[in-house]
Amino acid sequence: MLAGILSTTVVLPFALGVALGVVSLRPTWRNAIMPLLFILFALVVLLVLEGIPTFHSLGMKQKLPLIIVAIGLVATIGLAANGRWRTSAAWLISGIAAIGVAWLGQNIIFSSPVKVALALFGALAAPVLASFPSATQAKSGRPAEIGLLAAAFSSVLALSLAAAFGAFLGAAQLNGAMAALLGAASLVLLIAHAMGNDAAFGFDRLTRVVFAAIAAQFIAVAILLTPKLSLAGAALAILCWLVPLGVARFANGLDRFGRLSRFLAVAILTFLPAAASIAMSAFAAFH
Repeated sequence: MLAGILSTTVVLPFALGVALGVVSLRPTWRNAIMPLLFILFALVVLLVLEGIPTFHSLGMKQKLPLIIVAIGLVATIGLAANGRWRTSAAWLISGIAAIGVAWLGQNIIFSSPVKVALALFGALAAPVLASFPSATQAKSGRPAEIGLLAAAFSSVLALSLAAAFGAFLGAAQLNGAMAALLGAASLVLLIAHAMGNDAAFGFDRLTRVVFAAIAAQFIAVAILLTPKLSLAGAALAILCWLVPLGVARFANGLDRFGRLSRFLAVAILTFLPAAASIAMSAFAAFH
């Protein structure tokens, strides 16, 4: 049983993440094919862990694949277009992410309004990330973009452990699998970045929003369904998304670091709220 859990929660998502990172190394694929692959891999991870939904009743597990497919359809249209249509698609995906989280939490909006508010705040990370500087800044080696995957990885990992501490193994597995997927992709891109590929993290707005919108749905499931959730821990996990904004604002201060040191500095700064979140969730579980 343990081997089965590890294979579906760690091994498979990690392998998919490696493939995602390798695809992203090709400049022409980074902001064209990679976002769609990420959506597909997220859907695969979800279906492997939860099974194919029957849709006899629209519970949270049946709604999540529909939201991911909706994001995928809009992303496909946006990636096929250019200019302002891609920007419009990014904003539309941001809206779908927020509406999707509200749909997931509609049954508990009166019994657990704080949980729903936290999940919605996480979903609004998508338009926040869309305000990042353009990918051209990442091509110059500056750390304006490299915090994206670090933020996504840190937040889903923290929520995975929060769900585990809060007695909800299903959400812990879902977010753990997403953390393995994002962590593997980050590792591949980190190696490329350290070897001199300054554009490895050069994501455009639409790609960034896709990452944020999909991750927000997994985060929302953990927040909404974990019975003994530490609300403070969940809030700290969501704050991981805000760290890259500060990094982008003060990017000049990191220019003196080398490629690897620059990424590690951003990753550590982004993980600090996650570390505090994990500590808070553990404290709440054992006290």
